[in-house]
Amino acid sequence: MAKRRSNGEGSYWQLPDRTWVHQITIGRKEDGTLQRKSLKGRTKAICKERKEEWLAQQEAAQKQAEAAQKETANRETQRIAILTDLFVGYRVGELLALEISDLDLERQTLTVNKNLIRVPTEALSLNNPNIRILNYDPNKKIHLIVQSTPKTRSSNRETFISDGLCELLVRHIFTMAQSSWPNPDNLLFPSKTGTYIDPKSFEIRLKAVSQRCGIRKVNPHALRHTLATRLVEEKVPLNIVQGILGHSSIETTRKYLHKNEDIEREAIGTMSGYLDTAKLVTAPTLNGAKKRNKFAAITLPDFSQPPSTEQK
Repeated sequence: MAKRRSNGEGSYWQLPDRTWVHQITIGRKEDGTLQRKSLKGRTKAICKERKEEWLAQQEAAQKQAEAAQKETANRETQRIAILTDLFVGYRVGELLALEISDLDLERQTLTVNKNLIRVPTEALSLNNPNIRILNYDPNKKIHLIVQSTPKTRSSNRETFISDGLCELLVRHIFTMAQSSWPNPDNLLFPSKTGTYIDPKSFEIRLKAVSQRCGIRKVNPHALRHTLATRLVEEKVPLNIVQGILGHSSIETTRKYLHKNEDIEREAIGTMSGYLDTAKLVTAPTLNGAKKRNKFAAITLPDFSQPPSTEQK
């Protein structure tokens, strides 16, 4: 009979009925004592085989759980990206190229200074200093590139964001910091492998989300169009809408001016108030926007630094 170790861990021994047993510690019980998994077999060889099978099953289950967790986190990241775009109206390449450093908590703004696009391999300019080709492979048909010069000069812009959106992004960043996701480029919306999200993948996810909501034919530009239309309906000056969207020409912004009789009537109706001079005297003055610094004291994590190996 094989000798049994004092704690039963890692040893094989025979029971009185000549059955072989092997134990593996899998945790602790509620009372603090060790919890072990017992594997039995008619022979020691069978017992060893069952041990290897069980360990392989546990490893496969762990990998499956990690993959499911990453996929869930990936969907959550893209969901937050969709919500962000709905409130800032960025082009899809501008949105997916955002880095954490583009979020200014003191000014409470997002800054666009890059653009992510898909380019056929034969159209790539390998010597262009204003682009960064991601994972270049001459055998691929399509490449993702990051442009340091956005679509137009006016595309480089700073956008003020609401308290709610700023808080959502801060929570999102700290959630990523607590996960096992790689993010060497400090991207605001990284893929589950730590790279840039492909605009095509983002469009597929957006369509899937919109279909679950019963909305058809939604693409990334629809988010941008929605913001522009709502701003115009809220009587935001057209030049302000132009600046938010990054249009080089105000004529492009005018395309969002859909005819609306109610708005037209209300607009004309506002002129009647100017017939009363008393109202002109008491008209409020504009003091300008106050400095936004609600989140200024928060220090965001840096994903480009390797994680500490110390046990916490």
